[in-house]
Amino acid sequence: MKKITPGTKKPEDKKIKKHFLFFILFFYSAVFGLEPAQILLIANSDVNESIELAEYYCKARAVPVENILKISLGAGLSEQISRQQYNDILAAAVRNELTQKRPPDQIKCLLTMYGVPLKVASAGAIKNSEQILPKLTETFDAKNREFKIALQRLGKLGRAEMADPNPPPAEKFEDILKSLPDRAKQAEKRIQYLDNADERAKQLAQLSELSNRIGILANVIATLKAEIDKCKGIETSASVDSELSMVLCGDYDLYRWQKNELQNLPSWMPAKTIMVCRLDSPSLEISKGLIDKAISAEKNGLAGNAYIDRRYPKISDKPVLYSYEYYDRCLNNLAEMLGHRTKLKVIVDSNGSLFPIGYCKKTALYCGWYSVKKYIDAFEFVPGAVGFHIASFEAQNLRNASSSNWCPALLAHGITATLGPVDEPYLHSFPEPDKFFAELLDGKTLVEAFYRTNPFNSWQLILLGDPLYTLNIK
Repeated sequence: MKKITPGTKKPEDKKIKKHFLFFILFFYSAVFGLEPAQILLIANSDVNESIELAEYYCKARAVPVENILKISLGAGLSEQISRQQYNDILAAAVRNELTQKRPPDQIKCLLTMYGVPLKVASAGAIKNSEQILPKLTETFDAKNREFKIALQRLGKLGRAEMADPNPPPAEKFEDILKSLPDRAKQAEKRIQYLDNADERAKQLAQLSELSNRIGILANVIATLKAEIDKCKGIETSASVDSELSMVLCGDYDLYRWQKNELQNLPSWMPAKTIMVCRLDSPSLEISKGLIDKAISAEKNGLAGNAYIDRRYPKISDKPVLYSYEYYDRCLNNLAEMLGHRTKLKVIVDSNGSLFPIGYCKKTALYCGWYSVKKYIDAFEFVPGAVGFHIASFEAQNLRNASSSNWCPALLAHGITATLGPVDEPYLHSFPEPDKFFAELLDGKTLVEAFYRTNPFNSWQLILLGDPLYTLNIK
């Protein structure tokens, strides 16, 4: 055995030191997040303003100019690109840049510019759909008939005089599903009023059997409907940005959405998903302002008021997951969190109406709902203001300064960062407001906060603003 004299380094010391240095560098990259050199800018080479904005951002944020990828996407400011053009031109160019021209994992974020289309059109009907659809449709119709018969039987259980003599007209399948627990409770109540104990027991058994059968049929019908929609190409459109986030993920199902693998993922964990943000608005000048205001707010601090626009006066302690009430609970949690963690004055409206015109002075943070395509000019935004409105279609008409959709209107009226959908996203596709703003308060950049709380990719949402923007609340 070799003797180790004082001051003599063990053979393992160099190895330990090397591992420690690696750990420090690894920890540094994980904690300090997105860097300017990790952003690839996507500009439309056919739109001069698109190139100008990309160069402006590089200068403002010290991004290497060679990180501008110029792609010919048409001279107009079209909001939509066909699925084939997206695949063959836009996605192909981005994928080639990331996999053939740059070291692996060098780019963590894509930044799409004013002039790049916002929406990828439907993929269209799948190959041989005309051969598949008739059988699917036949099975769907048969199961739907069974479902309706089972519902009718459910409605006839118990005391006949207690049943609704005027049942509602044909309802949407989704609405029927939501009403099933209540229908079963009403049937059980009618059964309990039966005079004959044996008949009560018999019908309670029938209720149990019917409830199980209806549940099974509902699942089968939902699955068949999804398969039919896939064949037809229904709900296969998406925002360009959300689709680009999966540009390295290979083939995947275009029907509806894919789960966002970055949601709640530690920053040091490997992932194929690329974060995507957008600098876009009704004009080039407004788009440049998103950069200037973000940098100014980082330097001078964000001060003002936080406005939270809830929908319901009262909320249950345990609302149904992703229900309207659930998101109202998230808004309530957001208000409480901002009150505890910031010095901002927090104003909450829970009356169901929106903040009136001119009411929201010195708005620093905003979140609320639900006014589809009907922006209310209530806000006086301070530089650095962040906020979004939970409603469908709000990122459409993004380059129209007079649009009443919330995203273009918020940007035209001075907000610094927002988000919204280019088509119907369904409520559960929005980041939960309390979690999104908590990430910002924890020091995450705008794009990191979004991707840590965004539920889905290959779907409808876009994030608008400077991806590097980091809140500095006074």
